Amino acid sequence: SLVKVPVAAEVLAQRQAGTLSLDERITLSRSDFVDGAGSVNWHDPGTPISIRYLLEQMVTVSDNTATDMLINRVGLANVNARARAMVAASGGHPEQLGPISLLVGVRQGVYGQLHPQARQLGGLDFMALRQHGLGQRPAALARTLGVSPSSFAQPDYDSAFDAYEASGENVGTLRAYGDLLASLHHGGMDDLDREQRQTLREVMQRTRSGEQRLKRGMGREVTLAHKTGTQHRRSCDAGIATRDGVPAQHWVIVACSRGPLALSAHEQALTRVGEALHDSGVIN
Repeated sequence: SLVKVPVAAEVLAQRQAGTLSLDERITLSRSDFVDGAGSVNWHDPGTPISIRYLLEQMVTVSDNTATDMLINRVGLANVNARARAMVAASGGHPEQLGPISLLVGVRQGVYGQLHPQARQLGGLDFMALRQHGLGQRPAALARTLGVSPSSFAQPDYDSAFDAYEASGENVGTLRAYGDLLASLHHGGMDDLDREQRQTLREVMQRTRSGEQRLKRGMGREVTLAHKTGTQHRRSCDAGIATRDGVPAQHWVIVACSRGPLALSAHEQALTRVGEALHDSGVIN
């Protein structure tokens, strides 16, 4: 879900260019639906939804359907170019970010590690698969595809996710992502001006999906414009921190954890990272 920041940046760059308005409405179609948090999935197909609302939902509650609608509007190639430009603007190495896909493409990629026919499934298919527990999903996928589980290339969902991660899609180094975030502070891109960057940082300050992560550990005197990411056995929190009374100082923080199945274990680990930053005096 950290890829949603460059998606938002590209939306705002196209707003600056005059090719897009936040008041423009995009019609929700059945093919847009992706599992996950957010309220866009509560709308009926055929509902026109403003880009402003989709942007807010994508960033603040990590709505996947909103994200894919916005990617389709601004163009996936443009989103990838934006991410690379943001890293480069901070003097970083764009090659340290893997290619970004639609979020339904993540599901197609993961389940496609089990069986290649899964790459042809749509968002509603993956929403149905998610109704099953992790241990039951391979069997449910086999029924959906009409194949035998013995034909699967991976023994279980854990292995499929690891194999997808190893493909390099939607992955990157923490440093590269930090460089991407830093560009929202110092700029360096003529087609994403100060007004657009400030708009995005303000939306990121309204993020509601990470109250139990870095923010909890760093304390109330720190303001964090951030984006969280949550996937199978993996969680992240990344943003730009400022401290009350020290407006001229900004800190970019990117932290991720992996391993446990329970989300609470990841959030506790990220809280401890925030506590360590607070106790170290780095942010003061």
